[in-house]
Amino acid sequence: MKSTKCPQCGLVYWTTAPNCKRCGLPTADYEGERPVAEMQDQPSGDAPGETHCYAPQSTATIGDEVREEQLLRNLKRDARLFYFIGGLQALAWFVIGNLLIVDAVFNIGLTFVAHKFKSRVAAIFLLALTLLSVMVGVTMLVMGGIKFNPFIPLVLIGRLLASGRMVYSTFMLKKYAVETFVPPPPPPMFQPEGAPQWAAPAASTQ
Repeated sequence: MKSTKCPQCGLVYWTTAPNCKRCGLPTADYEGERPVAEMQDQPSGDAPGETHCYAPQSTATIGDEVREEQLLRNLKRDARLFYFIGGLQALAWFVIGNLLIVDAVFNIGLTFVAHKFKSRVAAIFLLALTLLSVMVGVTMLVMGGIKFNPFIPLVLIGRLLASGRMVYSTFMLKKYAVETFVPPPPPPMFQPEGAPQWAAPAASTQ
């Protein structure tokens, strides 16, 4: 009768047993009864008892990574725009005054949170603040509060598009983070070292 050693827990037992008595690993998995395709997938240089997983990266996964990198670049570029606008508002506050400093603080603060932590809430608040700024700017243009300048509508439209793209980028990045999360496998169940390999036969009662 031939004995074998379990590659998972190291227990030595007879090959006639269908499973390892300690960890339950099937004997057929490492006694030559595995399918040929599985044996070809295992590298020839592996040491006994070592298991390796070589999962080829699918085309869909590569495409998702490229898309995620593009979203991160868009988010960073839009954040720089709002940093620039907030900085201009803070500088203009020293000359014009009014409430420009409040708008600058909100623009810079919400942009930092949305860019740094990929916060969807901060991006939504930034979009709402941008919509409010656009409404105020359009109202002042219509009522004659400020002189018409072709540069002003371009700035308002650019801010609106950038804030909407930041909302889209943060939502998509959160989606990719949830889809790519893979929980770790559960740990193997090992019996104590002092546990008997075979259960003792029950005593017969007369």
